[in-house]
Parts: sequence; structure tokens; C-alpha cells
Amino acid sequence: MGSSPSKETLIGSKDGFKAWEDSVLQSVDDLGIPSINIQSEVFSKFRDLSSFRPLIGTHYSAEGHRLVAEAIIEHIRRDLH
Repeated sequence: MGSSPSKETLIGSKDGFKAWEDSVLQSVDDLGIPSINIQSEVFSKFRDLSSFRPLIGTHYSAEGHRLVAEAIIEHIRRDLH
């Protein structure tokens, strides 16, 4: 079973991915669609992401899913008040 292609393979480079990500987030913001940048709001606090994503570019671990769920719940609560 092969590994999934990296973001760099799909977009071309880390800088290319960042530019694409920024463009998507800006479009979402321009349209007034609520969003959460999970990477910057949740995972940027941690130096070692291996316990949240066993392999970069793969699905989150149970702990990673818990952190994402908590961030979503917090945003929903904040938007309701």
C-alpha cells in the first residue's frame, strides 16, 4: 500500500501550498463563510505533531481529532454568543 502524495507534490512546494491555502482562506473570508484554520489555531502550539498525525499528510490520530473537535465546538459557542 503506497503513501498519499504530500501537499508539496500536489501544489508544487511548501511556498506554493501556503499561497494556495492563503488564497482559499481569503476567498472563504470574502464570501463571509465561517472557517477555522486548524493548523494555525490548533496545531501551531505544538512542536511535535507526530502524536496528532502519525505521518504528515495523513489523517489525524484520535488525539488530533479530539483537538479539532474542541476547536470547532469553541468556535460554534463563540458564534452563538
